[in-house]
Amino acid sequence: MNSDEKLIDVLQKNGLHQHITILTRQRGDDKPHVLDLVITSGDIVSTLEYWSPLGKSDHWIISFECQVDVPKVTRSSRFNYQKGEFDELRAFLNRDWDQTLSPDDNDLDDMWAILKSILLDDMERYIPKTKNMTTLKCSTLQPFNSDIKQQ
Repeated sequence: MNSDEKLIDVLQKNGLHQHITILTRQRGDDKPHVLDLVITSGDIVSTLEYWSPLGKSDHWIISFECQVDVPKVTRSSRFNYQKGEFDELRAFLNRDWDQTLSPDDNDLDDMWAILKSILLDDMERYIPKTKNMTTLKCSTLQPFNSDIKQQ
């Protein structure tokens, strides 16, 4: 199996697709080759165009568009530490931790879950949250929109 066949085999075994279908490099009388690759794991390439080389380049220009849904990760709320009531929080956390965590009755994972639950509950009680509520949503990402292309 030659290197071209090995590449195709690896791509197919991993569910990948190589979109370039023509020979994109040629110099003088040399044998043309496919040296430029557009490899994806899904059907996200919507248009693929080949343009003649620019200047003295021996590579064709490849233009393609990808349609990708990228989740915009935003927080629905977050702690406002500047307005936290830390004296009250410290007083509330001043407890007998040996008894609370009871190392004789709990393993390490149980003790971590207890500690985490207490801390998060107390933070909710004594540290207010900001009011900027946003949601998680997906949008189609197009890194080069029409405004950028025209400039």
